[in-house]
Amino acid sequence: AASETAPLAIIARGVNLFALLALVGAVFFKDYLLTRSLRAVHADESRAEARWMQLAALACALLLASEIARLALQANLVADGINPQTISQVLFDSRLGTVWILRFILIALAAFLLFRFSPRASILVSVLGALLLIFLYYGGLGNEPSLASLGALVNAFIDSWNKGGALHHLLILGSPFLIFFVVAAFQDDKTRRFMIAVLLASLVFTFSLTGHSAAQGDFSLGVFVDFLHLLAVSIWVGGLFAFAWTLTPIWNALDAEKRAAWLGALVGNFSRVALVSVIVLALTGVYTSLNQIPTVAALVESLYGQTLLVKIALFALMLNLGAIHLLVLGRRFIFTRGETNLARLFAIFRALIIGEAAIGLLVIAFAGYLTLTPPARSLLAQPPSVASDNSAAPRNLILYGKPARDLNVTLTISPTLASAQEFSARITDDAGKPRSDIARVIFEFTNLEEDTGTTRVNVDAARDARFIAAGNYFPLAGMWRLQVIVRRTGVEDVAVTFPLFVGSTKTNAPNDARALELLKQSDAAMNQLKTLRATQALNDGANAVVMTRFEYQAPDRLHYEVANEGESIAILGTQYFRENGAWSTRARAEPFKFPDFNYAAFPAAVKMGRAEKIDDTATQIVRFASAQGDAQYAVWIDDAKRVRQFTMVAPAHYMLQNYFDFDAPIKIDAPIAPGISSAPSTVTKSSRLPGLITGDLQADAAIAVLIVAVGLGLRAAEKNRARKSRVIWLMVALALIGAALFLYADAINAAQYQYSNAPIDETRAAMGKSVYEENCAACHGARGRGDGALAPTLRQTPADLAQHAFHHDEIYLAAIIQRGTGAMPAFRAKLSDEEITNVIQYIRLLAR
Repeated sequence: AASETAPLAIIARGVNLFALLALVGAVFFKDYLLTRSLRAVHADESRAEARWMQLAALACALLLASEIARLALQANLVADGINPQTISQVLFDSRLGTVWILRFILIALAAFLLFRFSPRASILVSVLGALLLIFLYYGGLGNEPSLASLGALVNAFIDSWNKGGALHHLLILGSPFLIFFVVAAFQDDKTRRFMIAVLLASLVFTFSLTGHSAAQGDFSLGVFVDFLHLLAVSIWVGGLFAFAWTLTPIWNALDAEKRAAWLGALVGNFSRVALVSVIVLALTGVYTSLNQIPTVAALVESLYGQTLLVKIALFALMLNLGAIHLLVLGRRFIFTRGETNLARLFAIFRALIIGEAAIGLLVIAFAGYLTLTPPARSLLAQPPSVASDNSAAPRNLILYGKPARDLNVTLTISPTLASAQEFSARITDDAGKPRSDIARVIFEFTNLEEDTGTTRVNVDAARDARFIAAGNYFPLAGMWRLQVIVRRTGVEDVAVTFPLFVGSTKTNAPNDARALELLKQSDAAMNQLKTLRATQALNDGANAVVMTRFEYQAPDRLHYEVANEGESIAILGTQYFRENGAWSTRARAEPFKFPDFNYAAFPAAVKMGRAEKIDDTATQIVRFASAQGDAQYAVWIDDAKRVRQFTMVAPAHYMLQNYFDFDAPIKIDAPIAPGISSAPSTVTKSSRLPGLITGDLQADAAIAVLIVAVGLGLRAAEKNRARKSRVIWLMVALALIGAALFLYADAINAAQYQYSNAPIDETRAAMGKSVYEENCAACHGARGRGDGALAPTLRQTPADLAQHAFHHDEIYLAAIIQRGTGAMPAFRAKLSDEEITNVIQYIRLLAR
């Protein structure tokens, strides 16, 4: 199983840190120590330059390779698979992905300046990189990219742009132009070195943004201290790598009379820099340790603290070797005479410097492991159930059902669904009080994958209205049906059904051709219907089950009632709502259409399940999974190829739907004359002028201005152009870039202002509150801040809806709810258009 502390992840993180330190340390060592020491003895710098360039190239290559490896490992950790979809999910649906894109751009900029790429070569390479990111972005939407279909690529990219993600697109499209102008503008050596230093410091800062201190905030004191700590260790340990790498070739290339003077001066200067770095490391290390390890016991007992102690011990050993260099060997090089004595002294020094560098590698390995290990602070702050994988208390699964109007069933499965040993059904009335008239509860366990029979467990005795069945009743992985039958004295039995899925939802199993064909035939049969009735039970594990009754009439009519909630009718493009006995109308986001069954359009791992009867009608179960999520499905298909029952099971909720009265007499009429009420439409579109590229005409103009600026910049980079002319062209190009960025930012701000000032239908918001509480609050929290009860258990932090509600129009928000994003499942099959409209109004009300 994928893990942050898997050996491959630790190796990738260690190589990543080594490459960063080697690159930053090598640049500092060359510019501020090596070059000056060689010039002090009037030595030739060509051999040193060539040797140093080898190290810089190796560090850049390792840094890029390790970043790509860590991105792939993170994708595997998030979604148990490495493909364009999972990589896209990490890059474009997470804060970490934004930092990663920025890091790639900084590495590219620094490399182009370090190795003196020409402007044209720089922009060519960066455009290819931008196209790769675009490929990953739209590939993550579920498309199958092909180089032979450039038009499809462009259309998919424009479509994904119109759906949001402006920051990522700005980074992707802007990075080639930024790289070009940096390379073109900073040709003189002094300015180029300064820009490289700024870029590498920024690169180090991005590593601090993904460390433990970032939990305090992106620009908190903890992140700044972590940045200083990492910068200091880069200069010292990274410089040490550069010292060891260049030492022998330069010594051999120097004249004998210059060797001692050069090395004596270099050792002294490097040791003084190392001393300053050690002081910074000590101060920042103490601050960080106090934040991450609040007690002495945590330092000794936690894995994080023990690893830190080993790292400190290795640092102390390095410090002792550094003291030998400064206080002993450095002085001896200055005063030693004779080639034999110098050779012997150099051999000792080289062995010590290589040994110190080797210890530095061990320090980096432990530091890399530290970044992947939860700090002691987080372990102390967490409840015992999530403190560690080894000592965690199991998380019970709790589900709710309502078998009758006056009965509620709370089913608790413990310790976990995967290792279920106890099933507890608590029977209460609507006030939450235990029912005293329950004679017996019967648990029925049925495997839907194959016909293994049904296991019945009768429980007569109850403790606090809890009826408990103990034992392992899920011997096989797959989808199960657990039915809880409640028997009361003098009345008929009532039952509630809980669909469950046991085992991993990840599967690479191929589709069974016979099952897939049956699914297609059922779609065709259902799409021939003129009328239909259905009942639906929704349960998200956070509240009581929601019951809804549906009536359908072809080609465009729907009538449904939500128990204890309300009633609604959809006729083509108009939605009718009954509130407090009065009807009102609203325009729908999309015209309603019936029938529109397409179960065969998106399944994965389709296979035959067991055969069973529903109300004396023989049916065949077809099982399949969602191709883009963790949802599992089952449909019951009769001999006429009609769907009798449909079940969906997801990690946080489930849905049961029963179909009946096929082509029965059903007539759905408009309750009032169609018309639009004073409330806003279901979802509001922007009134700004539409554009062809970005969806906004002003933003399109910004892109056009940016293209003109690039053309002027290319003219400025012509080799034969005079310096004065080049500066003028660059200034004009930079001014146009500024204008383009202003136009683009203004377009975004204007659009967001329009979204934030759109009226809120408070009546709809009130209706959306229950939808939000049932489907969204568990992850996003009661106030939509991303702090729900389930948030700590998710691999990706839920979005802060207060930030998103006024940054996008309602069309975009509706699309996200329907198709899902990141760790959020798609709600297209669960929520109606009306419910989505209501919940959007409630989210916007929360944001205000």
